[in-house]
Amino acid sequence: WRGGVPAIQRAALVNLGELAAYDQAKQLLMSSASPSPSPLSLLSRDGPAVQAAAAVCSGFCAAVLSCPADTVKTRLMNSG
Repeated sequence: WRGGVPAIQRAALVNLGELAAYDQAKQLLMSSASPSPSPLSLLSRDGPAVQAAAAVCSGFCAAVLSCPADTVKTRLMNSG
């Protein structure tokens, strides 16, 4: 069971990063888009472009948050 606690912490951090960042990124993208015709006008309403961009942001946040716990988990599981 070595590394079980860091694995649970890592899972919690991944979920926290994904869930919190997705909604925040989506709201930020939709509120900062320009209403005039431009490449950013695709982000003015909820659609695949906004959802994909928010998913990229949330995935990045999840990776950054889980990296320390993932390192600890891997070291514990490989030790001894």
